[in-house]
Amino acid sequence: MLLLERVAEEVAEHERVREVELAYLLDHGKRGRDELVRRFAQEGQEHLSRAWRQPVV
Repeated sequence: MLLLERVAEEVAEHERVREVELAYLLDHGKRGRDELVRRFAQEGQEHLSRAWRQPVV
């Protein structure tokens, strides 16, 4: 769990990560991460730095 928390902290530092996406990651662990990656790809939003993008969860 410490690794997941560390990754979450690093993700949270990125100014374009939506709060709801971080919460989803923390709530669902590795499966949540995999699901977020799938959803980002499905939406064509692999780049978090796009200011206009909507949350994927």
